[in-house]
Amino acid sequence: MLVIRHFIVPMRLLKNSLSFLITGIIIFSFFVFWSYFNTPRNFFVLSDKPSTTTTTEPQEVSLLTIGDIMLSRGVAYKISKNNSEYPFAKMKDILWKSDLVFGNLEGPIIEGRTIANGEMVFRIDPNLVSVLADNNIGILSLANNHIPNFGEEGIKSTLTKLGYQNIHTVGAGQGEDAYRATIVNVKGIKIAFLAYSDPMTAQLGYAATEDHYGVALMDNSRLKNDIAMAKENADVVVVYMHSGEEYETVPTARQVNFAHLAIDNGADLVIGSHAHVVQSIEKYQNKYIVYGLGNFIFDQMFSLPTRQGVMARFILTKAGIKSVEFLPYLINDYCQPTPVEGNDAAKILRLLKIPAS
Repeated sequence: MLVIRHFIVPMRLLKNSLSFLITGIIIFSFFVFWSYFNTPRNFFVLSDKPSTTTTTEPQEVSLLTIGDIMLSRGVAYKISKNNSEYPFAKMKDILWKSDLVFGNLEGPIIEGRTIANGEMVFRIDPNLVSVLADNNIGILSLANNHIPNFGEEGIKSTLTKLGYQNIHTVGAGQGEDAYRATIVNVKGIKIAFLAYSDPMTAQLGYAATEDHYGVALMDNSRLKNDIAMAKENADVVVVYMHSGEEYETVPTARQVNFAHLAIDNGADLVIGSHAHVVQSIEKYQNKYIVYGLGNFIFDQMFSLPTRQGVMARFILTKAGIKSVEFLPYLINDYCQPTPVEGNDAAKILRLLKIPAS
């Protein structure tokens, strides 16, 4: 009897312990599930569903668009008196804060003679190409009226020299190559660039043909097809146009019609320059058109408007343009864009005539 009694007591204790354990597990499980469903998801390390990939694509990319870059004539003289970084000295930090920088290169990169002050042809020394890469410029439009200044050899040399620095180009080449979109993959977002120069600014022999190196010219029928082909392989399509009346702040009908056609046929963004002054922007079909960014690096110190410029930084997603920020500046010492604030900045931003969102 004594043996049985000693056996019964431990069994009761075991049952009580199991009851407490089960009760504890139930309470703990309830607390875990309650926390899971009442805590913001970004606080949790685990996702709702296990990932099937080893990496995740970034959701956004910053694209900085800048105006005309001319490293010849008076700019080249200032570089010779200082150093190759001198024109970019005040902008380097800003340029490196974006994932990709796009601009328009005014002039071929080729060996040759010194360009005197007042000349209307440009030539960029090949020794200056590296400074473009050193300032995070990743793609350049060559569709303008100065790239052909030294003929086909100038265009060929430009394409080669920029290629050595891994800088993408668009808008110049032989035949169809000049019109073909350049697609840049930035953090998983594919951005297609198309670039065209206004035939009104082109001289005889400037156009790209089947057997001739030249630039892509604005053509409505070509534009539709080029955009359609670009959209097949890209998430975002950017169209650049080199057009407008020089020193006029109001875009021409040609600019407006071409930009609208680009948007109507699927472009997500249109960027322009050529007027050497800041022109207005437009929000058309809920997409941005920047008609004129103004000069970026240029030696036109003869007026305030030709010294004023603006950079536009766009935040892109695979769905298109998420937002835009405008960064005004003033060119000093014939070549050096310098950020401005306060009243100086407000004057430049007013030129954009920014539409209400």
